Amino acid sequence: MKVFLLVLALLIIAPAAHAAFLVTDPMVGVILYDVEIDGVIVEAIAAQPDGSLKYDVSSLAVGPHTFRVKPTGQGGWPATFSPPFDTAKPATASGLKIVP
Repeated sequence: MKVFLLVLALLIIAPAAHAAFLVTDPMVGVILYDVEIDGVIVEAIAAQPDGSLKYDVSSLAVGPHTFRVKPTGQGGWPATFSPPFDTAKPATASGLKIVP
């Protein structure tokens, strides 16, 4: 029974542990974001209800990436892109197993 509960807990937690998001602080009046990732712009990402950004980047390849973000307000007026910021996606762990 203990092994079953451990496996169940790992199955529930595992998907959330592998998620990766680009996020911003809440920004009043922002309705859309453009996100630039490694020079490629993804346009018109809907803001969260509080005006923040939550964009799934878990599908990016392992290695370094450069991001810039541009918010657009309710009137349709875009701001300028943020300064670039760099980060790296680490390789995922492999060879893990559950031993009873």
